[in-house]
Amino acid sequence: MKIFGNLFHCHHYNLFLQNTIEDGGDFYDAEKLQVQSAEHVVYHQLKVLETKGITLGDILQVYSDAGFGKLSFEVMKEEGGLVTSISEHYGVGYISKYDPRKPE
Repeated sequence: MKIFGNLFHCHHYNLFLQNTIEDGGDFYDAEKLQVQSAEHVVYHQLKVLETKGITLGDILQVYSDAGFGKLSFEVMKEEGGLVTSISEHYGVGYISKYDPRKPE
């Protein structure tokens, strides 16, 4: 099922972009910028897909089939939550190009 088309851009470009944002973290809150940007983009993408009758289950299946990982929604509340992935293509690519993040 072709749902996303070109929704996911080249991960090499996105890895470089993310690393650039994180490198500038002395000047702004890099984590907050990335989280808020992701929330905004995903919210609007899901709204568009919803109008086309595409279910969240369909989206998650394509996401997983494309190598982006299997998502877990175990920690969810009315006001938000935490979505995790055990292993996924993007994270593995980031670690192979850049050093793993160090705990703060």
